[in-house]
Amino acid sequence: MAALGAAGALAIAYVLAAWFGFALRSRPADVAVFWPASGIAVGALLISHPRVRPALVSGVIVGTVLAGELMSDRSLLTFLLKGICNAGETVLATWLLDRWFGWPFTFRDMRRVIGFLAATGLATAISGIGGAATLVLLHSAVPFWDVWREGLLSHASGVVVVAPLMIGLAQLWRTLPSRGKLIEGIGLLASLTLIAIYVESCPAGSWLSFSPGIAVLPLLLWLAARCPPTFPIAGAFVVSITVIGATIYGIGRFGDAAVPILERVRGALATATTTTIFTLVLTALFTQRKDVEEKLRGSEGLLAKKSAALARLHEVSSRLWLRRDLHQALDEILAGAIELLGADMGAIRILDATQGVLKIGAHRGFGREFLDFFREVSAADNSACGRVLRSGERMVIADVEADTLYAPFHSIARAAGYRAVQSTPIVSRQGALLGTLATHFRSVHEPAQQDLDLLDLYVRQAADIIEHHNAEDALRESEERLRLTQLRTGIGIWDWNLGTGKLTWTPEQETIFGVEPRTVKCYADFLNRVHPDDIEKVEAARDRAVQRRETFKLEFRIVRPSGRVRWVSSVGGAFYDEATNEPVRILANIADITDRKELEDHKNALISELDHRVKNVLATVLTVASRTRETSRSMAEFITALDGRIKSMAGTHELLSYRRWQGIPIAELVHRELAPYSTASNTQVDGPDVVVSAEAGQTLAMVLHELATNAAKFGAISVRSGRVSVCWSFGRNGHAETCLCLQWQESGGPPVVPPTRSGFGTSVVRELVPYELGGTVDLAYRHDGIHCKLEIPTHWLSNAPNRPSPKVVPRSTN
Repeated sequence: MAALGAAGALAIAYVLAAWFGFALRSRPADVAVFWPASGIAVGALLISHPRVRPALVSGVIVGTVLAGELMSDRSLLTFLLKGICNAGETVLATWLLDRWFGWPFTFRDMRRVIGFLAATGLATAISGIGGAATLVLLHSAVPFWDVWREGLLSHASGVVVVAPLMIGLAQLWRTLPSRGKLIEGIGLLASLTLIAIYVESCPAGSWLSFSPGIAVLPLLLWLAARCPPTFPIAGAFVVSITVIGATIYGIGRFGDAAVPILERVRGALATATTTTIFTLVLTALFTQRKDVEEKLRGSEGLLAKKSAALARLHEVSSRLWLRRDLHQALDEILAGAIELLGADMGAIRILDATQGVLKIGAHRGFGREFLDFFREVSAADNSACGRVLRSGERMVIADVEADTLYAPFHSIARAAGYRAVQSTPIVSRQGALLGTLATHFRSVHEPAQQDLDLLDLYVRQAADIIEHHNAEDALRESEERLRLTQLRTGIGIWDWNLGTGKLTWTPEQETIFGVEPRTVKCYADFLNRVHPDDIEKVEAARDRAVQRRETFKLEFRIVRPSGRVRWVSSVGGAFYDEATNEPVRILANIADITDRKELEDHKNALISELDHRVKNVLATVLTVASRTRETSRSMAEFITALDGRIKSMAGTHELLSYRRWQGIPIAELVHRELAPYSTASNTQVDGPDVVVSAEAGQTLAMVLHELATNAAKFGAISVRSGRVSVCWSFGRNGHAETCLCLQWQESGGPPVVPPTRSGFGTSVVRELVPYELGGTVDLAYRHDGIHCKLEIPTHWLSNAPNRPSPKVVPRSTN
């Protein structure tokens, strides 16, 4: 019923518009020179849902027949055939625009304006053939060409003038502007209407009638620049109808009887059509500009978000190491992750390896019911974290209600108030799963890939924190085991009589020092077993404590007869002669603390390495971001370049983590950097099986990324005929030292023009390998393609033939 009602309304509108068109007819072709009904028909189909269009097409046919019966003396058959041609014109124009631009159609860029004009021309030209043939065969004796030409111009001008107004009104209905914009648009439109009526009503001799654009074009420009597209399109329609109305009713210059009516009509149509096209072009250009500004604001917001996330991560990186409470450290990381993704709640879970389940280590935004329900998560369930535990990969569920596997948890999700969730695995540098970081969203949401890339930095930080605390826990457990062992086996006791010089050791102490029973007789025997580097320190600390009448606490190394070095701890004090107040005897215990010392050394080395790597990565990211911003010509170029470089760094770290930081095969690095652009026909990769160290791998990956990105944008990979060859082999650097030679060669691409300025990418290619690895770089901008030769000393390789001893090479601390 709604479709039939719409068809009836369209038929009535078509009849009214046809009455307006029949007011101007060309002689002798007897064809309306302006047919606004065609614009109403095309506009109605473009703004209507596809399922309503068949009824509207029938309304066009009915409207054509009714208009002919009411306003013309032609036969019913003539207007029935004309109605079919008019309906075909409407369907063809609508089909072309739907196919080219989709539904709904709007004038938001120049491509759509040109497409609208092209579809109008094609549809009216093709349907005009049938309409002209119908009139010539059944009604008129005028030549076919004259009838077709007049019909084409009348229908095309009708579509161009009327259809944009209907499209604009539909767009205004879908997206209502702010109250201020609405008032401004209506006020300007009313002013334009009054001015247009005044200008067109001026006598033919008035100076204003010769240049009406002086009055109306500034207002049209204002409407296009300030208001939504509907208002300038409506303004163009007002001007067009005013001109055509003045022609029909003989008003002003367009009603000048001294000019033949046909010339005035054509002038009016040219004015109306030109004004409408001019306004559509202005509208498209200003709309494109507004879209670009909106995207720029979004990009600036994203950049600010990334900068804030990096700054926050850099700020807390050192402070987190001082957190003795693992829960507090993870809570701070979780807060940053929630803020980064714009989430509403989240949780970090730690893997209990003994039970194979995830347990909550930190949480924000959840109630007791959720925490009790998900207190432990196993790989058997289909929650987001359970799937991560099962697969080891990130899981994003944009809508938990639409996820069938998540069905058992729908009720708890509704109770907790979230609709979307993402869970990212926390993995150690050895590739072992440590836990998960999950964030939850109240509405349907899928995080942007750029945000997820930044989230990986937080996840890496969480992994380092967990590993750090696991090392401390292991140390505490070892110390506890040592304490229990000492309680079970006894601690060594030594007694030194300062008067006689006799030194007595208990069997436990003899066991600790690894000496035969009763072989230690004097203090010299003890000194023989103390590490030479620690003797002075031990004696100074002990004598100082004795002089001050304090208990001494010593930690020093001993050397067993087998040559093995052990760490011991000794606590004791002196006994004094009451008469002379001089020390006469020293008594102390001694315990083997080698295991504890080794664990402390291991922990300190681990902490130092983790701290260095975390700060190194963060400093590198900040440096890359800063240098990229300096050499970028636009915000969009900056964001694209920064995303590519961060993804390349993240990919290299992923490879290093997978190989437990034991190096990366060069072939794998090359294939990974070329993967987004390469095919079997445009790349050649060849060389021996060579593995570079972790440090060299990161440097080489950055250089290869810049070369590959440049080749994809401007070089060989940017065209189908281009090829890139990457080959490496062992050679000589100078006269003696063996080196790895890697050559990058491009061919078949566009002619190479050497850059006028050196960007960040060029600086990375030219300077990074010499500065970081002590190698050489030869970058040549040859006419047939870029050639780059890298020479890397083999001490940066893990499996080079005849590998020489490492040499001292200056390296960046970043």
